[in-house]
Amino acid sequence: MEGLMQCAANFVPLTPISFLERAARVYPDQTSIVYGGVSSTWKLTHQRCMKLASALSSLGLCYGDIVVALVPNIPELYELHFGVAMAGGVLSSLNPRLDSTTLSSILEELNPKFIFLDHQNVQKILQAHHLLNNKMTKNPSLLVLTSTFSSCVKALQNSLHYNELLDLGQLDDFEPHVTPKNECDPILVNHTSGSTGRPKGVVYSHRATYLNTLGEILRCDLREHIKVVFLWTADMFRANGWGYIWAIAALGGTNIFLDDMNNCSNILPSISLHNVTHFSGHPSILSSIIEEDNKSSMTDTDMIILPHKVYAHVAGVLPPYNILTKIQKLGIEVVNRYGMTEILGPSVINKLLNNNKNKSTTVNNPNIIVDHIMEEFDVKDPNTMESVPCDGKTIGEVMFRGNALMMGYLKSPTETKRVFNKGWFHTGDLAIRHQDGCIQLKDRVVDVILYKGETISSLEIEAVLLTHPKVLQAAVVAMPIINHVPSDDEVPCAFLKLKIGYEASEAEIVHFCSERLPIQMIPKVVIFGNLAISSTGKVQKVILREVAKTYLEDREGRLSPLQAADNLAPLVASS
Repeated sequence: MEGLMQCAANFVPLTPISFLERAARVYPDQTSIVYGGVSSTWKLTHQRCMKLASALSSLGLCYGDIVVALVPNIPELYELHFGVAMAGGVLSSLNPRLDSTTLSSILEELNPKFIFLDHQNVQKILQAHHLLNNKMTKNPSLLVLTSTFSSCVKALQNSLHYNELLDLGQLDDFEPHVTPKNECDPILVNHTSGSTGRPKGVVYSHRATYLNTLGEILRCDLREHIKVVFLWTADMFRANGWGYIWAIAALGGTNIFLDDMNNCSNILPSISLHNVTHFSGHPSILSSIIEEDNKSSMTDTDMIILPHKVYAHVAGVLPPYNILTKIQKLGIEVVNRYGMTEILGPSVINKLLNNNKNKSTTVNNPNIIVDHIMEEFDVKDPNTMESVPCDGKTIGEVMFRGNALMMGYLKSPTETKRVFNKGWFHTGDLAIRHQDGCIQLKDRVVDVILYKGETISSLEIEAVLLTHPKVLQAAVVAMPIINHVPSDDEVPCAFLKLKIGYEASEAEIVHFCSERLPIQMIPKVVIFGNLAISSTGKVQKVILREVAKTYLEDREGRLSPLQAADNLAPLVASS
C-alpha cells in the first residue's frame, strides 16, 4: 500500500530492558529488591544497572561480547541481567555448582570478556583456567567478585569487587543500549542441564525474551494492580528464572532473595514476613517445605495457614498426593509446568485443581494453558509430521512453534538444524494423546525401553517406585538382554536411593512393582545406592546406562536367566 512506512515512530526493537526503564519511571519509589536487611527501589536498581553498563563499556565491553556470571541468586546477578544488555553485551549465567572440567569446556566455547564470580568459586575459576591452558582466543580482561575475602583478592590478579566496578560507572555521560541494533540479536546464552550429555549453549534473542516475559505474565495471571512479590527459590541460571527476572520489573513487583537458598526452613517465614505471592522451582521444594513444617510440634489442626494465597509454580514430577494436600492446606496453590531451556523455560501450565490426583506426567485439558506467545503445541509423528490420534496409545514427539523459542545452539549449526526440522522445534519428549485431549508424557526419546516392538516408559515405572514409602529417589534405564541370539530388546533396570533410616529388600521392591505394573515393566535389575545427579539436580541417565551396562558385563553369567526373557522373570541385585 502507498503512503506507509516503518520508522522510529512506529517500530521500536523489542527488548526486556524496556521493562526496567518503565519500572524506574512508573514505580520509582516502590521496593524492587529485598535481601537480608537491605532493600532497594526501582529507581535505585535502574541507576545501579546504568552504572554497571557504563563501567563495562568504559572497560572495553563491545556490542555482542559475552559476560559470564558464576554466582548464586543475589541482587548482583539480577542487575547483571539488565546491565550487561544495556552495555550491548550478552550474559551467560552459569551454574555455580559446575565442576572445573565442565566449566573450562563451557568457558572455552563462550570466550567471555568478563567473568563475575563469588568467593566460593575462585579456586574453581583458577582450576578451569589451568585446564584451558590458553585455549581461549582471549583471556577475560577482568574478574569481578560479587563477594570478597582478603584471601580471594590475593588469589586473583586483575580483579575488582562489584561495588568498585560500579564506582567506575557514570550516569550523565553514558548512552545505554536501551534498544538493540536488531531485536533478533542475542541477549543471553543459557545452558541445558547436561542430563543427557554435555550442556549445550542455548541462545536467546531480545525479541524472544521480551515476548516470553509477556507470556509469563499471561501464564501466571500476573496483574499490575496486584502487588506481586516473588521469592527466589529457583536458580536464576535456569532459563533466567523462567522469565520472572523481567516480569517482576514489568509489573513493578518485588524480588525477595534468601540469605541461603539451601536452607528450606527460611521459605515459610519469608513468605509470611514479606507477603510473598509467588515462588517457583523443582517440585522437591514442596516436600522440603512440608518436612520443615513437620519438624515443629504442631498437629494438622494447629498448622500455620498463610494469611493470603501463594502460588507455587513447579516443573517436574510432582511429589506424592499427600504432600500436595498438605501444601494446599498451608494456603499454597500448586501450578505444574512443562518446558525446557530451548523454549525459554516451562511455557506450558497445568493447573491442578483441589483433590486432583492426575498423574504428574499428564498435561490435562481443559486446565492446560499455552499462552498466545507460543503459537502451537502438539504431539506429532516426527516422520510424517502428522498429529497423532487421540487413542491413548500412539506415541509421538512433543513439538512447539512460536515466538518464544531459542535462536539455536551456540556454535552447533548441525544440532540447531536437527531440532528445528520441518518448521517445528522437536523436544525429544515422547507423549500420547487420550480421547479427552489429555497429553501424557511417556519419556525422553533417549530414555525409552524397547522390548519386542513395545515402548516401555521409564517415567511410569519411576512414578510407581516413588510411591513406595521407603524410596526417596528412583531412576529407571534400559538394560540390554543377554542372549546368544542377537537382539535389540531391552529390559528395565531400576536405581533406587532409600530414605534415611530405611532398609528394603530386593524382593520387596520387585513384589511392590509386580502388584502395580504389567510384567514387562517390572524392573529386572534393582541397584541400591546414590543416583548420579548433575550439578543442576537432574538424574544423569546417560551415566546410569553405563553403570547398568557395566553391571551386566561383569555379571553376564548371573544374568543368564534373561536368555529366557519371554517370561521376563525379575532378577534383583544390590549395589
